[in-house]
Amino acid sequence: MSSLSFRLPLRSAAAIPARPQVFGRVMKWVDLRRSRSALAQLDTRLLKDIGISEQDAQTEYGRPFWQE
Repeated sequence: MSSLSFRLPLRSAAAIPARPQVFGRVMKWVDLRRSRSALAQLDTRLLKDIGISEQDAQTEYGRPFWQE
């Protein structure tokens, strides 16, 4: 009887995200969510002061955290 050997294909480096890249992406999402939450807390006067309408602020706050 002959011996059969099987090899599993190696995963390419591109298929496995590097941990620093994943960490950086998650931190970016946290920062976006924090910024949008802070924007939602501003009153009309402060929004006007920075040149953003209430509608723009509400739209930005409503965006998912993963959208830049």
